[in-house]
Amino acid sequence: VKRDEIKQKKLNKEEENEKTINKLDKKLNDLNELSELTDSKLDLLISRTFRNGLKKKINYKLRNSFDRYFVYVFKSNTAIYCTLKDMKNNKVIKSISSRNLYKDSYNCNVEKSKNTGVKMGEIINGLGIKEVVFNRNGYLYHGKVKALADGIRSVGIKI
Repeated sequence: VKRDEIKQKKLNKEEENEKTINKLDKKLNDLNELSELTDSKLDLLISRTFRNGLKKKINYKLRNSFDRYFVYVFKSNTAIYCTLKDMKNNKVIKSISSRNLYKDSYNCNVEKSKNTGVKMGEIINGLGIKEVVFNRNGYLYHGKVKALADGIRSVGIKI
């Protein structure tokens, strides 16, 4: 009986060792795939994970202010998008982008971002809202995002 138990224990250890080896092989394959990435793809991967971390941090700080209106920002290579959302009812009230304002242009600069913010501020004023929470959505408060916020402030909306 003891010999059978000892054999069973040895078999269990061998199975565990095989599982560990398989896990290590998988990790090695993942590392090989990462080494095949070009610098630009790796930079994109790092920047996306960095922005996602910032988004989590921002949302954690804003978790107690969900009874107000939020202005969300999204940036692409060609445009900047701005969305007004009622967090109490979880509904999008109005959305605007630089593509809506400049239909013939496929690029967005700081000036166009500021004009988009001014237009969004006018829409918010028209709804009778005086104060909003500006969620930069993980983007650094610099350049186009800052210009958008300044445009909203210039109309008289408190951020």
